[in-house]
Amino acid sequence: RSMRRWAVAMIAGAVVALPLTLPVLPVNDLANGSWEGKINKDLSATVGWRRVVRQLGGVAATLPPAERTRVVVFTGDYGAAGAVDLYGKSYGLPRVVSGHNNYWWWGPPRAADGATVIAVNLSEGYLRSLFTDVQPAGAVDTGFGVWTEERGEPIWVCRGQRRPWVVAWPAAKHYG
Repeated sequence: RSMRRWAVAMIAGAVVALPLTLPVLPVNDLANGSWEGKINKDLSATVGWRRVVRQLGGVAATLPPAERTRVVVFTGDYGAAGAVDLYGKSYGLPRVVSGHNNYWWWGPPRAADGATVIAVNLSEGYLRSLFTDVQPAGAVDTGFGVWTEERGEPIWVCRGQRRPWVVAWPAAKHYG
């Protein structure tokens, strides 16, 4: 009898906790300020990932063929980096590089210095310290009206690398 009560309590607790830990709610609930989204901001972190990567792939597709074959995608946060790693191949994108958290440890881009860079969630000032030519190519639209770190951030196309990646890479490291 006590075992049955314990099992019922565990199941009830799991049902209540489910929307706080797994993406089981409709995306629109997160956009409308649901209580679950207020408690766990990470629930919205992956909303629109495929759409963001499609946008980055669209920017890459506008590059001249010679640049497209050597393009580097550089992100300011591990969320966008993870999205590109997960979906990028289907949009013609290479593996991503990022200075955020553990991505920094995987090192600078394997591409040759001088490659064209598509950057997102990095400040214009920072990018201008790395490149002579930094041009806006759009803004991130994650769709659904849900907050994400990338939402509304500019997408940049950068050329004219000022110094080699191995020299610039140590300063790219940031945690948070």
